[in-house]
Amino acid sequence: MGGIFEFAQLYIPNRSFDWMDLIVNAIGGILGLLVYLKWPSIKFVLD
Repeated sequence: MGGIFEFAQLYIPNRSFDWMDLIVNAIGGILGLLVYLKWPSIKFVLD
């Protein structure tokens, strides 16, 4: 989820803590993984 990470960098211009990058990256990765895992089932139900 590079888009979310780039948006976070713009929204938080003063990135003085590395853990902020880790948290944002982790949240983006988890959301992307959930969508990736659930999308096939949702698509199957819609079809």
